[in-house]
Amino acid sequence: MTKDQIVEETLRYLLDKSYNYAILIDGEWGCGKTFFVQKILMPEIEKQEIKSAESRKVKYVSLYGCKNIQDIQENIMLEFVDEVKEIIVNKFIPFKIRKNKKVSEVGSNFYSSSKRIGSLLLDKYVSKDRGFEIASDWLKLNSYIFIFDDIERCDCPLNEVFGFINGLVEHEGVKVIFVANEKEISVKEDISQKELQYIVALNDKIKWPVKKDIYGKTISSEDKISLEGLEEKRELLFLDTELDETYRKIREKLIGVKLSYVPDTKEIIYAIIEKSEVAEELKEGLLCHLNEFISFMDINKHHNLRTFQFFISKISYLYGKFAEIDIKEEYRKNALSFIVLDCFRWAVRFKGNVSIPTDGWEKAMYDAQRKSVVIKDYVENGEYEKDSFTKEIRDYIEEELINKLTDDDPLNLLYSQYGLHTQKWCEGKLAEIIQRLGDNKYPFHVYQKMIILLVSLVEIGFDESYVITFKELMKKNIGNSEVSALISNDLYFIDNAEQKQNVLNIVNELNTVIMTKDKKIKQKTIEEILEDTNWVKELVNYTESVFYNLSMDLAIFSKGPSKKWVNVIMNTSVEDINSFRHWIHRYYYESIVREGMKSDLPVIKEIADNINLEEVSDLILKLNLSWLKEKMLMIVERYQHLDK
Repeated sequence: MTKDQIVEETLRYLLDKSYNYAILIDGEWGCGKTFFVQKILMPEIEKQEIKSAESRKVKYVSLYGCKNIQDIQENIMLEFVDEVKEIIVNKFIPFKIRKNKKVSEVGSNFYSSSKRIGSLLLDKYVSKDRGFEIASDWLKLNSYIFIFDDIERCDCPLNEVFGFINGLVEHEGVKVIFVANEKEISVKEDISQKELQYIVALNDKIKWPVKKDIYGKTISSEDKISLEGLEEKRELLFLDTELDETYRKIREKLIGVKLSYVPDTKEIIYAIIEKSEVAEELKEGLLCHLNEFISFMDINKHHNLRTFQFFISKISYLYGKFAEIDIKEEYRKNALSFIVLDCFRWAVRFKGNVSIPTDGWEKAMYDAQRKSVVIKDYVENGEYEKDSFTKEIRDYIEEELINKLTDDDPLNLLYSQYGLHTQKWCEGKLAEIIQRLGDNKYPFHVYQKMIILLVSLVEIGFDESYVITFKELMKKNIGNSEVSALISNDLYFIDNAEQKQNVLNIVNELNTVIMTKDKKIKQKTIEEILEDTNWVKELVNYTESVFYNLSMDLAIFSKGPSKKWVNVIMNTSVEDINSFRHWIHRYYYESIVREGMKSDLPVIKEIADNINLEEVSDLILKLNLSWLKEKMLMIVERYQHLDK
């Protein structure tokens, strides 16, 4: 049923005086029943009641964790505190406590207490066993409409719960609405008795029915029993279906109508996002991906809205960390979309216990998606690693936005669609990739993607000669290039151990070539770099080459005199200053501490102090220099503890 149909039928039920019964709103766990009842159904009921002569009030009562009827009565009673707070104060709180307080103040304090505190007050001033009885004397219960939620989470026996509520319906004329996942109620087992049931089932004195095969031949029993056999014997002695039958008999007496709630997931998710207290930029980013959220939930058959709320909590934290990263405005929206979608996918997989696809189109799609190991760890374990997250976002921007291949590039097409086309089509795309690779048209960062694709194709029968051809062309391109970073060997997203090792073998082979070449390249001194017209590019090569990245401890500024640094900075272009500022931000991560920085700090401070903005006439250049100066002083302040 749609929400409108449930609202209409519920309102009709509340006006029905033909006979006394309750209704049940049934729906899967986490589908948004409670949200629907509290945010949509209850306001509609209140509108109708205001117009009616009875003008009943709605009371929402959760039965979660109630262990007996007294707990249920207490939960009901505490819903009436607002109406009867003055009676509570005047009749049940000793005069010596309230003599110096206004009645309304004491009552309000009582009402604002949590249920646990309220329970303690009742224990002290009113016997808990008599609390509901006393409250019933104050109230006309049929002046209220009761909504009981979380029946399946109630630990009190169902026959007692329904018997108690049936008394309210039959004898008090109360209108009752149950909210539950009936599937969980009807198959609920008495787990506390299972151990004893297994012991009974193992008793060798029991004469079990003779089991025969399809030809009528007796099947001999074995000395040892399997787990399946033990469960079969237990079920034969203690039928779980009896629990279901007991529930159905009780249900037929009390519940007159069952309304099946089928949520409009998209509408609810939209409402959750709109009501969430997140930054506007994030809210806008979330709303942009409504269709992707619904599609991923449909594919994985996981429509639990509690998972979406869990996701909102996780992405709110990650957005705060994302906001701290210095990112050009033109890339912010796409980078945020990557974080949002990756966080959502990990949340659904984690909460829905969704296994990683192992074959077919689903596997191809999974492999084609870029993933963040930091986001995965944070979603699943609450562990967040700032520097790794920053690096992942910067790598994403560099590889997917700045140096992104076009959608119609043969590598992109083959990587994401090889499961949808013929072998001939795939071989045609491989030929196109080989042509482009031979012309050195691919950046090195996509080599890992190529290798994963090749290994996947060879696994299903493609000729291994493709691997040899690709490796030769890659090595040739490496040999003709300037110093480059290593090809990533982070393959956490590949679950198949054999496939992962095959990819890793090729990556390591290529990385050996890169490292060998890198060590042979003459490293310029910092002073030589500062004399080069492409000094910023040379500086990037100097610090990001494999040879120095392996050590992760490299002093830079102290290797050149501060006067030379200032001279170059004051006489360079706006573009170079902007690139230089971004290099500083990348190299001096906020939480990475290098010994080499100790010698750099005084030089950085001296450079910043000698950048004289008054000498610059160009307003844009002055603006960029002011940003650079501010950045350098922030670095000095942040790392000043290193000298202590």
